[in-house]
Amino acid sequence: MLAAILLAACSSESGDSPPTAGTADQQAVALADGVVTFEEYEAAYGRFSDCLAAAGFPLIESRLDPVTEQYQYVIAGPAVEGGTEDRCMTDFYDRVEIAWVQNPDRKRDPNNQSAADVMRACLLAVGASAPAEATNEELLALLSDNGLELAACLPTQ
Repeated sequence: MLAAILLAACSSESGDSPPTAGTADQQAVALADGVVTFEEYEAAYGRFSDCLAAAGFPLIESRLDPVTEQYQYVIAGPAVEGGTEDRCMTDFYDRVEIAWVQNPDRKRDPNNQSAADVMRACLLAVGASAPAEATNEELLALLSDNGLELAACLPTQ
């Protein structure tokens, strides 16, 4: 799971739009064979990070968790509030990240719950339905339908 830590900053949002040319193709290529490799995940994260930087919001902090092989990052609040993070995420990273998290060959932290368990617990905590048979994509949609984001469901460290 991606642990995105949001940090509000005092700077104003840049008026620049992040680059979007060819973005659907880059994610589609990574997803074409049905399995996302670490190299494809890493490249998608790099494009996401580059998109944020090009829009005036370089990541404040970024690290790869060696246990889970997932990136964690800190981003300025205005990038989130102004929609830049969502645009860069959608254009460059979100579908590849989901596929990477679901990759059965990816390292797992034996002390952590599965993504589905975390999403179900989050939904149940707000009184929403969380069917046991729901896929991760369906659970993400239920989170969105209930005004929740996955980052809000993740345990803080």
